[in-house]
Amino acid sequence: MAGMSQSFRVHRSTPTLPHGFKGRLKPFVNFSVALALALSAGPAARSVAQQNPAPDSQSPSYTLHTSSRIVLTDVTVKDRKGHIVHGLPESAFHIFDNNRPQTISSFEEHDAAPTAIQASSVSTPNTYSNDFLQHLPPVLNIVVLDTTSLSLPDQMYLAWEFNNFLKTLPPNLPLAIYARTGDAVILVQSFTADRKLLLEASRKVMPHLPPPGRDPVVISDYALLDEISIELAQLPGRKNVLWFSGGERLQTFDPRTVSDPGDLRQAYDLLEKARISIYPIDARGLLVSHSPGLALQHLQMEETAAGTGGEAFYNRNGLKLAAQQILSSDNSFYTLVFSPNDFEENNKWHEVKVKVEGGDYQLSYRRGYFADGYNMDGAPRKSNTMLLTNGETQTLPADLRSSPIIFTASVVPANAPSPDPTTQFRAFNDAVNLKHGEKLYTIRYSLPPDVFASRLVDDRENAAFEVAVLAFNQAGEKIDERADRVRVKFPENNPHMPINVAQNIALRRGDLFLYIAIWDTTTGRAGTLQIPFTAH
Repeated sequence: MAGMSQSFRVHRSTPTLPHGFKGRLKPFVNFSVALALALSAGPAARSVAQQNPAPDSQSPSYTLHTSSRIVLTDVTVKDRKGHIVHGLPESAFHIFDNNRPQTISSFEEHDAAPTAIQASSVSTPNTYSNDFLQHLPPVLNIVVLDTTSLSLPDQMYLAWEFNNFLKTLPPNLPLAIYARTGDAVILVQSFTADRKLLLEASRKVMPHLPPPGRDPVVISDYALLDEISIELAQLPGRKNVLWFSGGERLQTFDPRTVSDPGDLRQAYDLLEKARISIYPIDARGLLVSHSPGLALQHLQMEETAAGTGGEAFYNRNGLKLAAQQILSSDNSFYTLVFSPNDFEENNKWHEVKVKVEGGDYQLSYRRGYFADGYNMDGAPRKSNTMLLTNGETQTLPADLRSSPIIFTASVVPANAPSPDPTTQFRAFNDAVNLKHGEKLYTIRYSLPPDVFASRLVDDRENAAFEVAVLAFNQAGEKIDERADRVRVKFPENNPHMPINVAQNIALRRGDLFLYIAIWDTTTGRAGTLQIPFTAH
């Protein structure tokens, strides 16, 4: 990549941000929602209950192309003693939609040992990559540490129990950790089986106290679930979310009790698309109080678990035992797919019931869906053809929207020398106004060849993409944001080459969380990174 400055030209222009970037919830949520909408816009992208897996994933593909509503549900079967039941045939399962029997179009049992996520190929300090997306196990486990409703003693108890839990995990079982820290849900540790990294991440968010002198701003449970779903929807396979909290904020998850289910319907749709099961865990342990408010909190935990195919844990000591119980059975389940008979798109709630013959079983599965046109695909997918400079053509994958952009990003002080003198990063937003206490940093993006769909302009291949970064402090408050549109003009003699560009951002000193996204303005294909970063 020597002589990069001579290889292509970079033009910066003001981006047209995706709809909703500064809208209803907050920039972090709206940026994520906007990306999700960009990825799913159009009938060809409103597909399925399961996205295509990454090339090396062991997860089976359930991509179905049909004009009917597709319903996929993962069913965990246990006997009366709580032991996983294996080896049940398809004939033992019966599924009902609003009490009407349905035909199972796809059936599969999953019973695999936990597998590790291949480590990122990047080892340079303060350099991050999402290349792990290419090597994912069939089931992913995610922890959400929600301290917004926990007292300081309860947070200390959770920190102790979580530490003990990490010590007992199988060595090859990876986790990711998110934290709800006020008005944001932030990734503090991406998927790893390194217990030291997981423990360090948990210590960054526990104990957590709101800024003094201000009432904390806390996102709703629906918004929390939306954010988690949008983040995890780019990953294939089933995901189990272990949600440690001090009781949710009394927002019902039972569609039958809501007169205007708009926000609830969106949460259900996104959770279904991302194939997420929620496991609420009351981090306060065994409670002697039995107030009406506590009973309502535990009822909501039950509703959230039942609605998504998970299980609720409360009023018990030993949080690590609850988490271990979840992870010990997370790879053993049955996947059922059906297309509802006489489906009508009317936004109404459909209750799904599963019955299994042969014993007195305990079942966990997603209990229904909204008939709002979600997870439908009425248009056949067509391959896209790109015309190259020499007159040849290149066929692009038909599922670009569901194939994440794999890239590397490093965060360094401005004007820091490149570790590789042969690689030059072209800046496209040099002008950044620094406020008191801020320091200028540069995000260097490295993208592989042909990651964007290019087109001919004046007999030269051009590509256009947008990049954005949001920065949050430990309290979950947004402290800065940058968004830029980049146009790349490739040289005639080398139209397919890596792209290295740099974006400046002003950051305050302290432990921060950066949310970075890149998306192709032609295809809607996107890639994201969440980075825990300490600014000095």
